[in-house]
Amino acid sequence: MKSWLSVLLAGLVGFAPLVAEAQQYKVDKYLHEDVAANAEGESIDVSGFNSVTVTIKGTSVDATFAFQGRGEASGSDWSSLACFKTSDTTRTAITSTIEVGIYQCNVAGLDQVKVPVSEYVAGTITVFARAT
Repeated sequence: MKSWLSVLLAGLVGFAPLVAEAQQYKVDKYLHEDVAANAEGESIDVSGFNSVTVTIKGTSVDATFAFQGRGEASGSDWSSLACFKTSDTTRTAITSTIEVGIYQCNVAGLDQVKVPVSEYVAGTITVFARAT
């Protein structure tokens, strides 16, 4: 007869891959670092995540930031991504902004997110993203 301890250990070993997989609860990436021009920037892999928080900061920033995403269905095509500024109590959906701040985006079903900078006039820009 097996002891209760051996049964418990056997059960825990079976859950080890699930625990290891569940530990990846976020991914962080700089999409732009100290940019002073129009730029496509990097993209962040959001596969398997539900949301991404985008922080746009800089000094004397005068530029436009577009939130874009793509998934398996869209192939290589980027589409506008609806996000909201976290300080906006009405949670108004936007696809681009001219304001620095923190933005939240639903990315369920997407593979990649990027935030291109366009219409650059002035300032030094950093864009940071965290997928959760």
